Amino acid sequence: MRKINIKNVVVIVVALAGLFMLNDLIVNNSKPVQASVRNAKTVKKNQVLSRKNKVLFTVKVNIGGHAVLHIVPSFRVDSIIETKNGGTFKVYQVITIAGQTWYKVGKKRWVPSRDTNKPMKDGKMFTVQTYTYSDTPDKVYRTFDGFTYVYQIDNDKQRYEVTGIFG
Repeated sequence: MRKINIKNVVVIVVALAGLFMLNDLIVNNSKPVQASVRNAKTVKKNQVLSRKNKVLFTVKVNIGGHAVLHIVPSFRVDSIIETKNGGTFKVYQVITIAGQTWYKVGKKRWVPSRDTNKPMKDGKMFTVQTYTYSDTPDKVYRTFDGFTYVYQIDNDKQRYEVTGIFG
């Protein structure tokens, strides 16, 4: 009769338990979620709302005549990949990272939802009020969700940045 090695049995049991846990993680995190303007939901970090290569909705980005696009959903200056004249963009994915919602508008092209005509926070779309003052023509003020974002316009670089948030 063959002797059973307890050490080998423990290793096999631990390996099987690990496989079951890994399978559960894959199954629970790989279900696609569809989104639309009407039923958009806040997602956890690195979770994406998308429909495979299909447009979810369109947004307008036009702050001081500009649209700043990022290579990744990040506010770091080195993530800015290009600036364009303001315009309408198709949204292919929606992602929320650290409370900030981003829209994917092309391959490696992201825009923060707060810079669009359809800003989103906690899965809710907001109406934006945009205004300027004649004594500060290089600033644009945008208000939604009880906060006012102050954008500083740099026409030489065709860029803008948020320089203040008031609530």
